This record gives sequence, structure tokens and C-alpha cells, in this order.
Amino acid sequence: MQDIVKNAVRSGRWEQKWGRKHMKLVMKDTPSKWIPIAGSSRDQAHAAKNLTSEIRRLEREAGFTEFSV
Repeated sequence: MQDIVKNAVRSGRWEQKWGRKHMKLVMKDTPSKWIPIAGSSRDQAHAAKNLTSEIRRLEREAGFTEFSV
């Protein structure tokens, strides 16, 4: 899951931010589009499956045709 997050951040479209309880991936140009990154390992296993599709969905909504992951 960390590789997915790193690739998204490297693309320049996303940044990692820390909330009170967990980290989130925030789209730079559209801060209202963000994805929580789960804190516990159990939650991360579930979230990793959906993270790539969620990033692609939000990028598609923002008008990108090439995806960062």
C-alpha cells in the first residue's frame, strides 16, 4: 500500500497529510477530493485493495486521462 501512496505523491497530483487519527491522500488541485489511509494493519489490508481504484476514480472526475497509479 505504501508503494501506491508513494507513486501517487510522485505524480505531483497528490500529497500526504496527517489528520488527527490517520493519514490521508489529498488531491493538490482539489482539496475536497481525498482518501483516508487507514492506520491499523487490518484496515490497511482492506484499504489497499480499493486504494488504486479510488485514486483512479477521483483523477477521472478531475479530468485526468493518464493515471498516477
